[in-house]
Amino acid sequence: MPLAATIIVVGWLSSSATYGLLNGFTWPQAVIAKAVALAVLPGLILVFLVAKKTWSLAWAIFWTWTYIFMGLAPAFQLAKGTFPWGGLFGADIVDSAQWSVIFGCVAAFAGYTLRRKNDASTPWALDEPAEKTKSVLLSRLKILILVQSAATVVFVATMGTAMFSGRSAFSSQLINLADIPAIGTLYFISTAGAIFVPAFAIYARRVGYEVPRLLIAIAFVAGFVASNPLIGSRFLTGSFLVAVVGAWLVQRPSTRWIPVGAVVLMVTVFPTLDLLRGDGTGAAAIEAGAPEATLASFDFDSFEMLSRETSLWGEIPDSYPTAAELIVAPLLRWVPFLSAQVTGDAGGPVVAHITGMSYTNVSMPLWGEAHLIGSSPGVVVAFFALGYGLRGVGSRMTGRTGHTPGHHYDISGITDAPVAALLFIVLRGSLYEVLGYLLLAMVAGHFVKANTLSRTTIRKSYPLTPSEV
Repeated sequence: MPLAATIIVVGWLSSSATYGLLNGFTWPQAVIAKAVALAVLPGLILVFLVAKKTWSLAWAIFWTWTYIFMGLAPAFQLAKGTFPWGGLFGADIVDSAQWSVIFGCVAAFAGYTLRRKNDASTPWALDEPAEKTKSVLLSRLKILILVQSAATVVFVATMGTAMFSGRSAFSSQLINLADIPAIGTLYFISTAGAIFVPAFAIYARRVGYEVPRLLIAIAFVAGFVASNPLIGSRFLTGSFLVAVVGAWLVQRPSTRWIPVGAVVLMVTVFPTLDLLRGDGTGAAAIEAGAPEATLASFDFDSFEMLSRETSLWGEIPDSYPTAAELIVAPLLRWVPFLSAQVTGDAGGPVVAHITGMSYTNVSMPLWGEAHLIGSSPGVVVAFFALGYGLRGVGSRMTGRTGHTPGHHYDISGITDAPVAALLFIVLRGSLYEVLGYLLLAMVAGHFVKANTLSRTTIRKSYPLTPSEV
């Protein structure tokens, strides 16, 4: 069923986008050809991934996001000849932006494939770990839950009613408290932890570790409060939900509904889910729209922002952050006392200011961020590293023994669902705001599962039979 639904949705959307491109605004044939390819091929890759026996939610979400934001949305916008923020670009700019997307996708695929070929752990099966190993893993989870819950309690107490009063009130209160040295770090730990800590706990219990239900409930409640929709962030709330659901559905066929569900939600009602923004820019009600309308809205400005960045041709005025400053800013963004040194060093606002946008609080897709820092080689390096890294977050255990969910003790894929959820905001950017989330989730995942898969618990096995998939 997930495969059939994915085929139907992808077929409908890609054919609609292709029809619009071939019968819409006049662009050079090369631009049209690449636009059609980007509106079709990522969708076909997504169908292929849903059909495969092995499964990585994070890898599927990478192609889901690419398909929607860098494939379908640009196709409908190019067909109309207009972009969300009114950008005017010549065919050469659009062509360069398209090549950046293509280079990134090819590099990510290459990185993922190379890691797969060199992963000597595939296939393996997992025997029951020793009691000491179980105890160590549970202790590490308890530490994460304690840190996340404590940070959330302190942050909520500090923010007060602003946590539940809409985005405008939340942002204003956060600015008012900026003089508190650790407030940014508390915000970071509570919101980032909301996405991966509950998912870690749920995942561990689903694969056989006896994580107390009370601890899972505490982590879930803390995560929901920290990412609640009343602070006006659809991406943060959505990432929390995707991570939790993905962890709950670990190794079940139903997890393959998530990508197609995300596609349908994104292209129909996503732009109207900002009811609680509270600053006059949100929707008045949830409304479903046709893809050609919703995908032309401000929420789907990723290709336009990439085109704006491309139009700079690497010429950034001296008054703006250098490439080196843009690289370190996402790392120092959440560090007490150092964050003030990199304030505002985000790719989206920088490009918005340089290109004369009247509204500058905008995002910058990872393609644009990488190109801004390192031109085309930067795109290739960044996406090769991303693809290589994504191959490492999926489950390593593909053998028969213990394949039944809840009994195989495979902790190797514990970061899969959280990373998949975080890709929605990491690929959207800017890195200044979101890179720390992904890095913290990866570090925390390594902390939980380090040294839990020893030679005494893993052994060679055989490929899965169709009935086991």
